[in-house]
Amino acid sequence: MENSIKLYYNNLIYKLTKIYPENEAKSISFIVFEHLLNYNKIEFFENQNTNFPQEIINELSEIEQRLLDFEPIQYIIESTEFYNLNFYLNKNVLIPRTETEELVDLIIKENSNTNKSIIDIGTGSGCIAISIKNNLKSANVYATDVSEDALLVAKQNAKSNKINVHFIKDDILNSQIDSELKFDIVVSNPPYIPLSEKNKLNKNVADFEPHLALFVPTDNPLIFYKKIAEFSCKHLVDNGNLYVEVHENFAKDVMLLFESYGYEDVKIINDINDKPRFVKSKLSLY
Repeated sequence: MENSIKLYYNNLIYKLTKIYPENEAKSISFIVFEHLLNYNKIEFFENQNTNFPQEIINELSEIEQRLLDFEPIQYIIESTEFYNLNFYLNKNVLIPRTETEELVDLIIKENSNTNKSIIDIGTGSGCIAISIKNNLKSANVYATDVSEDALLVAKQNAKSNKINVHFIKDDILNSQIDSELKFDIVVSNPPYIPLSEKNKLNKNVADFEPHLALFVPTDNPLIFYKKIAEFSCKHLVDNGNLYVEVHENFAKDVMLLFESYGYEDVKIINDINDKPRFVKSKLSLY
């Protein structure tokens, strides 16, 4: 059919394969059509031979141009799925990654059915804290960020998903959180890309995602992990756990850093792509 949904869909895939791998181009194109047509996967394939609605052609053209300018689809449609929840996004927060879903999954599986106190440092969109609270209903979850704009996004996501998280504006590099506040778990996915690697990143990341949440000084790549380790020494309960996401090139350095602060059972955990992505440790106070 000359003006079918399928024709427009395949045309978008074709254009996007000039700047993205084919599988990614297909994935992005499906998100676009799901958004524009308000179809799920089954509805899309059932209706792919029907006419594409003419009243949204201009909207499709605008999205297409923004995509070809490397703007991430998640920022264009202002949403993403993460751990079975929908999250609002804007350019003040990072786009959540599948690796971070693995971190959330690890924490949930290792701490099920407990009323633990948990803090997420550098929460961004709130995806880690909100997803943990959604699955560990009796947990008392806190989340911090240095960015007021990021906290507004995180609060909106907690509200829209009907999840209760305590948000605090705080800079982990100079934390002002009351030392009386204690946690069973500290979790963080802090900035960890050395500034020297900026030119290696895809344009859709380097040109659009917030640099505050991405980059660290090239000569001090572990700056956030040092501060998180110090924070956790003050705020973790006895046998409390610290979980962090890390740069694959610095996993061993983070492990050795945590050991130097007295953490025990420090483990590097690989992600689904078999890259060293997470470091988990325990703090014994006695």
